[in-house]
Amino acid sequence: MRHKRQLVTPAITLTPHIHTKQQLNNMTKKGLIRLVVKLEKFIIYHAYQMYKSKLPQLRTIKRKALTAKYLAAYSKPKTKRKFSRKQLAAQRLFAKRARAGTLRKRNQKGFISKKKAKSDYEEMLISSRRRKMAGAGIRV
Repeated sequence: MRHKRQLVTPAITLTPHIHTKQQLNNMTKKGLIRLVVKLEKFIIYHAYQMYKSKLPQLRTIKRKALTAKYLAAYSKPKTKRKFSRKQLAAQRLFAKRARAGTLRKRNQKGFISKKKAKSDYEEMLISSRRRKMAGAGIRV
C-alpha cells in the first residue's frame, strides 16, 4: 500500500531530451528563455512536492449528509395562490392608476386624522350640551 503523501508522477513533465552545446548555441534567445522557465517550473514543482511530503497530514472534519426524511419534510412544493375576481380587479385598477400617476393616499386602519378627531370632539360637546339643556327643560 502506497502512502498518500508519497511522491507521484509530476504534472509538469520534462522531456528526457538532453541538449548538446551545439544545439543550445543554435537556439534563439526566446527558445533558451522558454527552456530555462520550463526547468525552473520543474524544479519548483518537485521541491514543493518533497517539502509537502514531509509535513504532517491535515485532518479534515466530515459533515454528515442530510437524511432523506429531513429533505422530504422541508422540501414540500409550494402551492400557487389563486386570487379572487375582486382582488384581480383591484390589482388592475391599482396598476392603471399607478401608470396614470393618480394614486390616492389611503388612511391606515384605526388611524383618525386630526381634522376628523376635532369634528368628532365638537359634535360630542354639542350633543352633551343639548342633553343637559333638554334635561333642564330648555329647547334648542
